[in-house]
Amino acid sequence: NSNGNVAATVNTTKDAMSEHKAVDNDNATQQIQELKQQNAELLQQIESLMKNKSECEETEHDLRVILEEYKFGQLSHKQELNELKNSALTYKKASEQKTAALEALTNEYETAKNNNTLIAKQNTQLKQRITQFIDESTNLKQQM
Repeated sequence: NSNGNVAATVNTTKDAMSEHKAVDNDNATQQIQELKQQNAELLQQIESLMKNKSECEETEHDLRVILEEYKFGQLSHKQELNELKNSALTYKKASEQKTAALEALTNEYETAKNNNTLIAKQNTQLKQRITQFIDESTNLKQQM
């Protein structure tokens, strides 16, 4: 009996193991199917990410080009501003020189005007003296 019990236990154990293997095989098959599905989904995500990465790289390149153009534009504007500042300084110096020249000419004009007025007074005095000399000469001639 004990052998029969052992044999029955062994058979029961074998049957349980076969059923367990079948369950394990079913579970393994199901897990493999799930993993395949997850793998497919991951591959789609990778493909989407790669496409997105490519688009981002293109955008980054475009932005770098725009940045370089902006920097060049800024540099050009700085150069233009410096040129304008230099031109303004040149015009300012020229204006100051013209103002100084105008002041010098104005001073010369005033000096010439004052000299002219003085000469006119001296002319008037000389005319008066000549008139006096002529009168005196005429008187002397008449007295003679």
